[in-house]
Amino acid sequence: MGDALGYTVPAERGQGLAAELCAEAYKWAAAEARVNWLGLDVRDSNARAIRFYRREGFEVAARRDHPELGVTSLVMVQPVTI
Repeated sequence: MGDALGYTVPAERGQGLAAELCAEAYKWAAAEARVNWLGLDVRDSNARAIRFYRREGFEVAARRDHPELGVTSLVMVQPVTI
């Protein structure tokens, strides 16, 4: 389908905006017959984001090394049920 990039700026964190964005993304995905999962990449060092995504229903599916950046990311997915 495509990719989207999003984040909340530090000054706006903790206000529920990311949860609202996730909920809207899920609603959109559920309305699309061809979309049966949502996926994202997050740095493995970003414990706060990983906790958030787990609360939102995402699970770790894989790890990706990015040697050019010196980081590792987690691929997290969430099934979409209609």
